[in-house]
Amino acid sequence: MLQTFSGISQRGYWVFADSDEMVEHAPELVIKEGTDLTAVPGAKLELHADASGKDSTNIKISYRIYEEASSECARNVVLQVHSETAVITIPETARKGDHIHIIVKAQAGGHHRLVHYQQVIITVVR
Repeated sequence: MLQTFSGISQRGYWVFADSDEMVEHAPELVIKEGTDLTAVPGAKLELHADASGKDSTNIKISYRIYEEASSECARNVVLQVHSETAVITIPETARKGDHIHIIVKAQAGGHHRLVHYQQVIITVVR
């Protein structure tokens, strides 16, 4: 809810700003491998997030497993994060057709801490 309020608050600044450079912008976020991936049980996948923004604020990237949207096997997924890169290990118990959802978040370090999300869906194919 707080992030929603920050976005609304920032839009208020945009209305009264004299130029685009006077306001904060949400970062852009791209997952280099794409957002619709496939894997086999036991596989290790690397995700590389590329975040940029118009502002000079620091952008923090985070990853998390979205268990509520994923198949049951997601409880056993190993997620290791190293800066902008995440290594995801698909459990050996995963079955064909299982889905694992990963949420990637880029958050600007400005006053309003604006965010951009991407959802990566990994489908088990064997």
